[in-house]
Amino acid sequence: MENRDKIKQKIESMSKDQLVDLYVENQNNEEQLNWYREQLQLLSKSRFSSTSEKVISGQLNLLNEIEDINDTTQETDVVDDVVTKDKSKKKKQ
Repeated sequence: MENRDKIKQKIESMSKDQLVDLYVENQNNEEQLNWYREQLQLLSKSRFSSTSEKVISGQLNLLNEIEDINDTTQETDVVDDVVTKDKSKKKKQ
């Protein structure tokens, strides 16, 4: 309450020109604050929107190359396993 009383006393002691200057300064501060809020919203939309998570087409080709390499190594492993299973065991007499 004391702060309000002090503010009221300051306002009453100010001239009309000082009050107008204070009002204009307040309006400029509000406009600047609104501009900063808009910028923050735009940045957060651009950072967290779904468009920022799109994959570049060149990156998909890298994944395909890695899969191709993995597929060829798996095929050779399977062939080796099959060959070892085909050997027949010697029977005792």
